[in-house]
Amino acid sequence: MTKNYFETEKIQTLTLTMETLSSMKWLEERPEKICKFLGITISKELRLPAGWGYATYRERYTTEELVKEYPYFRADEKTGKVYSKAHVSIYFSYKHSMGARFESNEEAQEYVDELIEQSGRSFNVIIN
Repeated sequence: MTKNYFETEKIQTLTLTMETLSSMKWLEERPEKICKFLGITISKELRLPAGWGYATYRERYTTEELVKEYPYFRADEKTGKVYSKAHVSIYFSYKHSMGARFESNEEAQEYVDELIEQSGRSFNVIIN
């Protein structure tokens, strides 16, 4: 575990990126597929288990594996979708920044609001 301590008065810019939908999704099991021509095997597609993955990649993950391998993703098993977690980037000066991920948009917004309050400075917001 790493802990970063910083002076809130030194913050120049805060960027809050809300949770976004990832292109990773739940993929059903794909059985082995053998293509034959005149009784001769000409191609073979391996069986792929059900799991989280990208449509074009063969690698698939269970929910536990996904969370461990990609801690910045959140899997919603009910909808079969994967989201990139909310992220806050803190910029201090040229080439000096740090960031943190949060479990929800609300948690990230609360963190930003608290940083702004503690900094004693006023920030304008541009929404993209």
